[in-house]
Amino acid sequence: MILATARQWWAWAAAFVVTSGATLPAAAQETLLYAPYVRAVKSDDALPDGTTRGTLWASGLTLFNNSNADATYRYVAGYGRGAAIGCPPGVITVAPGSAADLGNCFASSPSNGVGISVFGTTGSIVPHATVSWVVEHCRCQSFGCTVIPQGRVPVPVFTGLFAAGSTVVHGEVDLGNPFLSANCATLNQRYPRRVNVALFNAGDAPATFRISVRVGVLNTNTYFSTTATVAAKDVVQINSLPLTLDDVAQQPFANGDGTTRLWVLVTADQPYLSWVSSVFDSPEPGAMPMEVFPPHLQN
Repeated sequence: MILATARQWWAWAAAFVVTSGATLPAAAQETLLYAPYVRAVKSDDALPDGTTRGTLWASGLTLFNNSNADATYRYVAGYGRGAAIGCPPGVITVAPGSAADLGNCFASSPSNGVGISVFGTTGSIVPHATVSWVVEHCRCQSFGCTVIPQGRVPVPVFTGLFAAGSTVVHGEVDLGNPFLSANCATLNQRYPRRVNVALFNAGDAPATFRISVRVGVLNTNTYFSTTATVAAKDVVQINSLPLTLDDVAQQPFANGDGTTRLWVLVTADQPYLSWVSSVFDSPEPGAMPMEVFPPHLQN
């Protein structure tokens, strides 16, 4: 468990908004927000007392009206394989200086655990999107659950799409420390990460994405690349890119200061969004188990 850092995470986990390309056409003076949705269950166990206990990654989204006038939001769409939108229709008003918790707007979650929620907003809305590692206790034959947060990190909220043919970069991503010796740290404190890339095809036709990885500094060579096909209006996460800590550390341009850093570049032939995460599957107490890297549009 990661109980030791939960308060620290909440202290620094501020929301951030990524402005991409042009906003899709919507109602007058309305801004569309694209927020990642995550519900990825790692374990789900039945306990002797008739309750269930699960561990999972789960997203959250709140909006704050940072003005002296009413603001509004409405549910527009939810995307992801097998997802079905379940939010009530209509426009909801957020009073000045107050917040709204948008909760889970999916009647059924995406089958691969990752999706996109789309909301239309007016006024001075400040979004805050997160992903948390939680323990969830649920009563037998009841939907009532107690969620115990173990820590959370911010995820990007997008106000538009990246244009087809454009390139974004994520990072830098720290893969871990391959140079530790027994006299300065235990081997499990190498903390090798697995790197995941989430891809949203916002187009009306299948998209081909290209993912490229650059290692170290002052290096223009591609260390690894792959392609992925994503159906129209679908979200796919490519899990565990084949980036081995020790191999990356031996590359000519890798850092020699005990860090192994890389950058992930993404492009697609349809309008798209992407974000990158790195995960420790078995961290020690006190370690942050996840980082999220928003995209930055290449000039």
